[in-house]
Amino acid sequence: MTEMFEPSSLKVLRYLRGYRLPRTRNDIIQGTGETPDYVTRALSRLAAEKIVTEENGGYLFAPGPESDIIFVKLADVCAIVSRGTQLELMVRGLLCATPQPCLVRISAVTGILASEGFSNEETMGFVQEEIRKGHVKKIKLLFYLRRQNTLPTYVPQEYVSPLSWVDMESYHQVGHYVGEDDPGYPSAHEEYLLGDYPREMANPAKEYLDTEKAYIKEKLREEAMRNWFFWLV
Repeated sequence: MTEMFEPSSLKVLRYLRGYRLPRTRNDIIQGTGETPDYVTRALSRLAAEKIVTEENGGYLFAPGPESDIIFVKLADVCAIVSRGTQLELMVRGLLCATPQPCLVRISAVTGILASEGFSNEETMGFVQEEIRKGHVKKIKLLFYLRRQNTLPTYVPQEYVSPLSWVDMESYHQVGHYVGEDDPGYPSAHEEYLLGDYPREMANPAKEYLDTEKAYIKEKLREEAMRNWFFWLV
């Protein structure tokens, strides 16, 4: 099932085109359902392009051939988000969701995408393509557990950077020995993803997650906080 995805700029333009008199910022926020931050940024971009003008404390769509052409082009580009594009935006959005770079547990990503109707094969197929392009790294971590608990959803990159990086043969040797002397402290292997996207790729994905799939970010946030609580206590 496809969904209509309109970025904030297009929503603001579509709203303003329906009025002949200036609309205030609050009017636009209520009329589009966008957050104040997104509306402010959209108005700033549109005003810079002279597609929207500010008048008497409000905002107007600036009619004219150039403005109409830009609107039509923007609407054509963003009209329908295909299934493949949804997958692309969601994976990238999940890997860019935190303010600071973090490794994201693969099973968390595939689980969320499964709840949205995407199979593990679809998700990992796209992830492998992103790895091939150099946008994502797959990293396997070895945890030495104090007790059986859920592994963290997010691992800040700064926590991992000082650790030793080894080849797979050495990794398996380490994994073989950890916990042997004290079987009460088992080890666990888990795979994580680390996204490294340029701003022009990250921003649309983050906006899609913020505006269309906010409940996913909230679910991830709650899960991450719960996981880290178990690790810290």
